[in-house]
Amino acid sequence: MEPRSALIIGAGIAGITSAVELARNGISVHLVDRQATMGGQVARFGCKATESCSKCSACVLTEKIAELRDAPSVRFHPCSRVKQIRRDGEGFRVSILQEPQPVALDRCIACGLCAQECPEQCITPTLLRAFPYGYLIDQQRCRNYSGQQCRRCAEVCPTKAISFDRPPRLFEIQVAAIVVATGFEPFNPRNKPQYGYARFPNVVTALEVEEELSRKGRVEKPSDGQIPQDVAFIQCVGSRDPQLGNGYCSQVCCAYAVRIA
Repeated sequence: MEPRSALIIGAGIAGITSAVELARNGISVHLVDRQATMGGQVARFGCKATESCSKCSACVLTEKIAELRDAPSVRFHPCSRVKQIRRDGEGFRVSILQEPQPVALDRCIACGLCAQECPEQCITPTLLRAFPYGYLIDQQRCRNYSGQQCRRCAEVCPTKAISFDRPPRLFEIQVAAIVVATGFEPFNPRNKPQYGYARFPNVVTALEVEEELSRKGRVEKPSDGQIPQDVAFIQCVGSRDPQLGNGYCSQVCCAYAVRIA
């Protein structure tokens, strides 16, 4: 075990910032996340500046990822989950399972040929602010994961970055410390059906608006692709509701909505 080593569980903004600070102090870092990219929920944020910066902090992730890429002592383990943690002397012995991802993002050049060729249209680009950038395959919709044979995306990939034959990998590391930075999961608005989410196409969540801003630099109505002339924000959906087990205020959405507006 390296005496100055750490495992960080979660590669969102908190995990990335922790990794940067630990690396800056000479500590070797293993950064683990269940997703194929780092960035977490903040990677969905879009810049809200019009004539001047609105201080929405969307750019902070880009800055921190740039710092992380300059830190050779940080190793990122994508598509990975911690299976077991055991005490080992003064440190920890950690078992990690890395699930196979058909697209090797370190070889993907984001040409988009795979997405054009896919008959199920289940290949999409990663979020712009996430790292590494490339294309990912939705395994819930891909023919290869439903018993059918299809290799059209792999056949057109110019860098041979796509393979459906990669096995899972179980490996073990030893570290002196563990940082848990697992982030958050957004509230599912389907649990408040009175607001019409998933029934009316133009009822969307704030994070979905963020993704629109990030990808397109503008917001369009899902129903017809037009820019909306009127927008209403409904606050506190999912919070201040003891029946849902969330009796507290999120302390986020008021200022957050103002910045989006």
